[in-house]
Amino acid sequence: MLQRVPVSAFASGYNPPDCEAEDGAPKIRQVDGPSGPGPLVAQSEVLTIYSQGLTTVPNPAYEGPLATGPAAEKSITRNFGFGGIEGTVTLGGVTLNVDDVEWTDAAITWTVPADFASGDYQLTVTNANGVSTTEGITVTVGTDTPIRVGQGGSIQAAIDAAASGDLILVGPGTFDELVIMWKPVHLQCAGPCATFINGVKRPTQAIGEWRTKMDCLFGIGGGCTQVVDALPNQLPGAGGFDTEEGAAITVVGLFDDGTGGQGPVGGFRRGSARIDGFSITGGDTGGGIFVNGYAHGLVIANNRVFGNSGSYHGGIRIGRPFLELTEEGPYGFNLNVNIHHNVIKQNGGMDGAGGGLSINMGTDGYNVAENLVCGNFTLGDGGGIGHFGLSTGGVIANNRILFNE
Repeated sequence: MLQRVPVSAFASGYNPPDCEAEDGAPKIRQVDGPSGPGPLVAQSEVLTIYSQGLTTVPNPAYEGPLATGPAAEKSITRNFGFGGIEGTVTLGGVTLNVDDVEWTDAAITWTVPADFASGDYQLTVTNANGVSTTEGITVTVGTDTPIRVGQGGSIQAAIDAAASGDLILVGPGTFDELVIMWKPVHLQCAGPCATFINGVKRPTQAIGEWRTKMDCLFGIGGGCTQVVDALPNQLPGAGGFDTEEGAAITVVGLFDDGTGGQGPVGGFRRGSARIDGFSITGGDTGGGIFVNGYAHGLVIANNRVFGNSGSYHGGIRIGRPFLELTEEGPYGFNLNVNIHHNVIKQNGGMDGAGGGLSINMGTDGYNVAENLVCGNFTLGDGGGIGHFGLSTGGVIANNRILFNE
């Protein structure tokens, strides 16, 4: 007899735990620069930030089909607009000059000063009541030339064609892909409520294509050159991912290209790669985001990771829980990974540690901050956040961890 395993935590009522923002909280739907969708803007140009506005969410007070009154409503509407009274907008923690900002409930525009420094900045909107966005977005100020992916395009093809450090801007829409990030690029979407990566394995040939791609990255197959490395005692190629097969996003890296593995030119190094601003759902076996190894400095920020399941995690996992190692740590498999301002909700894992976020051995120097981890489930340990094995120098701070099981 098969036992039904829930993807998310239980609740006492008919609907799952209430992990949505409260009514009146600001939420960012999409951010556009003057040249198209995505948070890219140059000096003296205008950036537009759109709110999520009125949104249908599950009713936490729903009492089933026989109920009457408000308890009979399976869903309700909450307002995730910015509010009619001007609040504040910050970039990288610095409040923008009110003279450069125009504010409405539906949208905020910002005219970038001519002397504003180029760079990447965390965007946060705070309304007049002092409530801030949980997931914001990373804004790139400067004259970067991005690789753009529109609806119907391929995120994987963009990664394959990009050079290390390139900015890939993914426009609004749903992308049915099992993405493999194998080089340090800035994978950036238009907004967490506008761009979806759906990791459902359909059509059926999708997983076969994923296996072929993964094999080729490890140098297996005709015409293939090895560009990534396995962890110690891990089989190279798709065969080494039997319990992580086909996550919505899988990250693999290169151990060493002659620089001692401390941030190789062709590999990941501090701040060189990011996954930012996506809604990520539908992953099974490998969950929502799975980071295998040598993804040093990877930033995972401002994503909505929900409705994923996996063997050893549901939402996000860094590293592998059951490596057979003989030497003592620290191991340094994934150095200085930064996970911030994500909503990780209603994911489920079969084993390991962490239904929402799983941190595994060798994730040294990690930072986990300002995330909402809510309504996740695991048959292992740590419903919300799990920590398995030795990872030195990590910080977990200022997160909201609620209703996990």
